[in-house]
Amino acid sequence: STLFGRDFTGQAFGDFFLEKELGRGGSGVVYLAKQRSLDRSVALKLTPAKRDERSQQRFEREIAAAAKLDHPRIIPVYVSGITDD
Repeated sequence: STLFGRDFTGQAFGDFFLEKELGRGGSGVVYLAKQRSLDRSVALKLTPAKRDERSQQRFEREIAAAAKLDHPRIIPVYVSGITDD
C-alpha cells in the first residue's frame, strides 16, 4: 500500500519500524509498527506532512481526545510528533 505516493512498509520512523498497513482513512494511514526501544507492537498513524491549518487543528484535537480515553478496546495514545520526512 502507499501513502501519498510512497510505500512506507519496512521503513523506520525514529524508534518505530513499520511492519504492515492496518487501515486508512481521510486523515492518514495506520500501520502495525514495532517500537524498537520497548520491543512492543504499536499502531502508528502517518498523516500528510503538508496540511492546512484546519486539518492540523482537527488532527491535534483527535490526538488530545484519544489520549484521554481509557478503554480496553481503544488503543491508547503514547506519543505524537513530527519527523523530517
